[in-house]
Amino acid sequence: MRKLTSSWRSYIDTYGTGTDLMKITDFLTPEMIEPSLKGQSKAEVLEELAGCLTRQHPEIPSNEMRAVLAERERLGSTAIGDGIAIPHGKLPKVTKIL
Repeated sequence: MRKLTSSWRSYIDTYGTGTDLMKITDFLTPEMIEPSLKGQSKAEVLEELAGCLTRQHPEIPSNEMRAVLAERERLGSTAIGDGIAIPHGKLPKVTKIL
């Protein structure tokens, strides 16, 4: 049996072993899926996605959403394959998952 690293042990202590973890289906709604983006570059796609989200949540400034999505993408791609990505980030004003 493999020994857990301290980071995994900490993760399990914090979040549990999986049965109690949040699932993407807990917060992903059909309105949040954008299947036909027109953007040809990553920046254009992130701008489109920011616009979609901020139209549904006008309390979030579009420029802030674009910036946080771009910053997160600079840390590492949010693509999961087959043309699918789950861009995400954190804004101080937003206290729940949208």
